[in-house]
Amino acid sequence: MSIDLSEVAVRRFRFPDWPGHRLVTEAARSWNLRHHVKLDPQSSPWSRIYATVLAFVRHSLTSYDQQLDLVAAGGSNPAEHRTLLRKKIHASARMQYPWLRLSVDPRPSWTWPAPTKRSSRILDEASRARCDAIEQRAHILSLLRSPEVRTNPAAREQARQALREIDVHIERLGKFFEHPLPAEPGFADMRFLIWKAHNAYQFACLEDVPENYLRTTDAVCPHCHKRIIKTKRALAVGAGVRLVCYSCCCTSIGVTPKHDSERSMLRCWPEFVADLEKDNQTQTSSVAEPSDAQWIDS
Repeated sequence: MSIDLSEVAVRRFRFPDWPGHRLVTEAARSWNLRHHVKLDPQSSPWSRIYATVLAFVRHSLTSYDQQLDLVAAGGSNPAEHRTLLRKKIHASARMQYPWLRLSVDPRPSWTWPAPTKRSSRILDEASRARCDAIEQRAHILSLLRSPEVRTNPAAREQARQALREIDVHIERLGKFFEHPLPAEPGFADMRFLIWKAHNAYQFACLEDVPENYLRTTDAVCPHCHKRIIKTKRALAVGAGVRLVCYSCCCTSIGVTPKHDSERSMLRCWPEFVADLEKDNQTQTSSVAEPSDAQWIDS
C-alpha cells in the first residue's frame, strides 16, 4: 500500500493563532515534562528554544505522529516520509509564525505577560493551583500519546505515575470546594479550614494582619509552645467565604463566624495539631498543596 502525503501534509496542518510568547511557553512546558534538564522560555538559548518549538508544533499541533503510524501500517517505511513531513510542517509553521527563524531571537521584542501574582486568599490560591494542575494533566496525556513514550515501557510507566499523582492532587484541591450535607441542618453552612503554618503566625495565609485585628488567647500550643492568637473579625479567604482565624506557629485554623466557639477550639487544639501532622506524614502526592491547607468535613 502506497501513501502519498504531499497533499495531506498541506491540507491537514493547521496551527493556533497564538502570540509568540505563548507558543514558546507551551513548547518549553511540554519539554520540561519530558526531560530533567529544564528550559526557561525567556532565558534559555534561542537555538534550543527554536528546536523545541518546532518539535512541539510537529508532535502536539499536527497529525505528524498519526500520519507516520498510517504509513507504517500500510507497509511503507516511515523514515522515507519523515523528512518530507518535517519539511512541510516546519515551512507551514514559519509561514504562520514569521518570527520563527533560527537566525534572530525575537523574544527581546515581545511583551511578556506579568507573572501571576499569588493570591493572599487561600481558596483563590487553591482554585489557581487546580487550574494549573488540570493544564499539567493535559500535557501529561499528550506525553503519553507521543511515540517516544508509547514505545518505551519505562517512560510510559513514569508518565502514568505522574498522571496518577496529578489526579490525586486535582481531586484533593477540588475538595476545598465540596461540602457534603451534614447530619444537622444547623451546620449546613459551616466551613472549617486547617493548614500548616510555617514557623510563623498565619491567618488565612496572611502574616501581616494588623495587631488591632488580633487578640491573644490564654492557650498555648503543645507542639510549638507558642500562644494561640485569634482574629477579632472574620477574614476573607476567597470564593466568597469569610472565616474567623486562629493561629500558633505550627497550625492555623479558620471557622465560619456563626460556628466559632473559642472555648471548644482551644480545648481541641492538640487534636487538630496531631491530625494535621499525621495527614502531612501520610500524604503521598509529590505535588505541593497550597499552604498545606485542607477542608475538614464537619
